[in-house]
Amino acid sequence: MIAAFALAAAVAPATPPPPCRTATAALRRAESDWTAFRNGDFVDDPAGAEAHRRAAAKELAQADAAAKHCPHDATGAERAGLHYEMQLVEARRRARAQGLPEPVVPPPPPAPAQGNAACAQPDLPPHPLGAISPVVLDQSRLHRPHGTTAITVLVGPGGNVLGTFVAASSGDPVLDQAVSDAARLVAYAPARAGCTPVQGEYRFTYAFPQQ
Repeated sequence: MIAAFALAAAVAPATPPPPCRTATAALRRAESDWTAFRNGDFVDDPAGAEAHRRAAAKELAQADAAAKHCPHDATGAERAGLHYEMQLVEARRRARAQGLPEPVVPPPPPAPAQGNAACAQPDLPPHPLGAISPVVLDQSRLHRPHGTTAITVLVGPGGNVLGTFVAASSGDPVLDQAVSDAARLVAYAPARAGCTPVQGEYRFTYAFPQQ
């Protein structure tokens, strides 16, 4: 019986040290808050979306601090990817504040050597990092009827917008152009294939309220 217990203890997986557990738990919280930020309601609840962004940044910093004391840290690739997305948002915000059409974005993190297992979501489509909010300044140019515009946005590996085209018209070219212009102003996280940023398409529909 004693020999069997000793053998079971020998083959049981080792419990990760506390810093490693802390780093992993903080990273998971950061990823959860960042997802909530990306999916947030930037029109009706901008403060709530911003709170998730700040929480994600704080939790990622906690993961970074804990990882420094974790031997054989396994969260490095995921933390680097999350840092990249956060830096991309900040670069786009600074560019928009300065009135620059195309911001200089940070380079994407290198592809991890361990392949798809090195990050939590190795394959993802591109997605906006803010709300697409069309603005029609000249209401007198609107024509009736109008409804829903569908836009396809081509997003480069650096998160830059390579182009947009109208997949389905609202029936009013002024409104279609407003959606296209708004889609170009939003920051995007690039698509990922095997954890590597690649070019991809983001499809978006906007239903205009009837005047």
